[in-house]
Amino acid sequence: MKRWLVFVWIAILVSVLTAPISHAQDEIPPGVDMVFIVDQSGSMNYGAIIRSDDPRCIAGQSDCPRLPPTDPDELAIGGLQDAFNPIVNQIFRRSLERDRVGLVKEDHNFGVILFGSDAATTVAVPLTRVDNQLDEDNNITSNVDRLLPSKAARNLGDTDFDVAFREACAMLTCNISVPDGRKRVIVIFTDGQPSGANRSDPAPYYQALFSRHQRLLDTATIWVIGLDRQDEFWSANRPFWEQIAPGQTFRVTNPQDISAKFREISSLSIGEADFGEFRNCDNSEFMVEPYLETLTLVLEYPNPDSKARFIDSSGTEITRKENVSRRAGFQTEYYVISKPLPGTWRCEIVGESVVPRFTELKGAFQFAEVRVEETGDLLASTCRDFQLAVRYLDQNSDRIAELPEYPLQHTLTVSIPDNIQVRSLIRDNGSLDRWVTDGPLSPDTVGGDYPVAVTVQLASTGNQLFAGADSIRIDPNLPCIGAIAIPQQGARISMHQMLSLLPMRFEVVLTQGGQPSTPSSSVFREPLEDILIAEVTGLRNYQEKVRLIPDPDKRPGVFVGQIDTPPEVAGAYTFTVALKATTSNGSIYVLPPQETTFTRVVGAFVQGWEIGSRVAGGLGMLLLVAAIGFFAYHVTPPYPRGSLQFQRRNTGGLAGGPDWESFGGAIYPARQKWFGLFRTRSVTIKKGLPRTDDLKIRRMKIVNLTAGKAQGVRVEILVKGSKTTQRLDFTRDRQTHLLPGGKYRLVYEAPSK
Repeated sequence: MKRWLVFVWIAILVSVLTAPISHAQDEIPPGVDMVFIVDQSGSMNYGAIIRSDDPRCIAGQSDCPRLPPTDPDELAIGGLQDAFNPIVNQIFRRSLERDRVGLVKEDHNFGVILFGSDAATTVAVPLTRVDNQLDEDNNITSNVDRLLPSKAARNLGDTDFDVAFREACAMLTCNISVPDGRKRVIVIFTDGQPSGANRSDPAPYYQALFSRHQRLLDTATIWVIGLDRQDEFWSANRPFWEQIAPGQTFRVTNPQDISAKFREISSLSIGEADFGEFRNCDNSEFMVEPYLETLTLVLEYPNPDSKARFIDSSGTEITRKENVSRRAGFQTEYYVISKPLPGTWRCEIVGESVVPRFTELKGAFQFAEVRVEETGDLLASTCRDFQLAVRYLDQNSDRIAELPEYPLQHTLTVSIPDNIQVRSLIRDNGSLDRWVTDGPLSPDTVGGDYPVAVTVQLASTGNQLFAGADSIRIDPNLPCIGAIAIPQQGARISMHQMLSLLPMRFEVVLTQGGQPSTPSSSVFREPLEDILIAEVTGLRNYQEKVRLIPDPDKRPGVFVGQIDTPPEVAGAYTFTVALKATTSNGSIYVLPPQETTFTRVVGAFVQGWEIGSRVAGGLGMLLLVAAIGFFAYHVTPPYPRGSLQFQRRNTGGLAGGPDWESFGGAIYPARQKWFGLFRTRSVTIKKGLPRTDDLKIRRMKIVNLTAGKAQGVRVEILVKGSKTTQRLDFTRDRQTHLLPGGKYRLVYEAPSK
């Protein structure tokens, strides 16, 4: 059966169950249990035996003398169908009426007993709930139709009312009181003549029969239909049947009479249906609201020759098709339309006839259930705001789409403890069957199940179409990144301990329910060591992953990690941590990255060491520069030239000899090399100087001397025993200077030009 057909039965308040009824009393809905007791004894179809001692009858021969059959037209079996149709019509009407006014559905049950003799009596239809269903032409029929016994003639022997009443009592469980809101009805088809009763005085038989089955008769309403065309037995037995069915005992001989009689029986037993006001079907227009799940149209004809039809808002005639089912009753038609097209409809007469009358029964709106879910692929948690999406389902669990001509207006309310939040719903990226909140919702820190209420209205009129409830679960076991404990935002961290480089340490705190807590191993499929993703970035494109593991010291919620060999570069660094894991049910749980920025600084000891090193390096550089300057100064011209000769006064020589005599070798400054390699403008001589008893020269320094245009040398002499040097300037050739004491002199000989 198509899914929409299932809804039709829900809409008319009948469930699909054909099994015998068995309920606890406090669960039984209102309704009627109706049992037909149908006489199929020999007198009904074959005629009563005239003489039971006739040998032909004892042998069961076909020429056994019999009276004419009391039911030659087989009205007892044929009448079952004639009787059942009005019953089904009344059940159908009743269900429509109760659905219209919002009353609880009724369950009506039907059973058939074919009886004769004790051994031949049979339950043809067990007590079965009457359920409407569709045939291949979309006609609304009943499940019991196919269970009714065939019209084939039967001869079940004697007319044993004892066994019939016993079966009826068992079927109706007459030993149990009738539940509140329910009725028991027994309809007896018989010619009225029981086996074993004295025809001239049947009163004792009936008295004993009714006495034995008083419980059944007291708990059920009895109808007795006499089927005896020639009135062979009926008149003689009717007074006794009227004792248990006063005013409800009849004799019929025409099938049409059975239908008419059962319209009365079904109305009295099942109850009338009030469809409200009927209108003339004379091209009358009526409005069909949008989003209806069903629309039932009822036509009542004043005579069998009348005919009418319905035209929907598109101008199409309503006929039996995929979403339309039909049932015909006595001068009545019913159309049940699933999800009718909204707009203006009309009812018009077909041909010329007396004007029919009609009414429309609007079923519930399509909205049967609301489904609230999280948006996106990420699980909501207590850590962050979230949004919700809403879908609406009909009775078949199909999604309901918004009709563009009839826009909807929605309100969603989430009851978070101490924080009731209300949001409007908007289309999800233009979708017609999914809506999302127009703003984020904020969870509390505890999590759990939050009730969600949704109302839907027509935007144009404000008419409420649906109010439903669902819930959204924020799993309190899903952790949050509560804080990055180390390093804290803006922290300044020393890189060293004395001269040793320290590792970079990190601590992240997870919370559950707002409190530091380490998730149990059952929350995620991954090991806890793998749920946090962390890295450090810094200067010079530095990037390093950090593995965070639960604290070995078992501090609640604390995860620790470190980089053992960090870069020895001071400056700003960023630590970023995110969470990504798979829950035990396979959902992906992701928390967005959190980051903290910190600064790594050089340790005080290392910093002092570096400053000292830099100062020492600077001084060394200055010294080097000075040394280079000194060296450059000394190895670059002008160089001292010429020669110097020490002389001694001659005091013991021959008369007329020289006054001064040279001693020691001449000193040539230009020939002196600094470090034995470089000529120098400042020549210092410590070796090879004259040493006598009264003159000991320790050091002699010679530099170039310029005096105007004259060129010469300046000589500084340090004599042993003296703390000061004697400066001697020579600017002329053969110029001499006496040394202290007057006994020695130094002679300068200028270089040749």
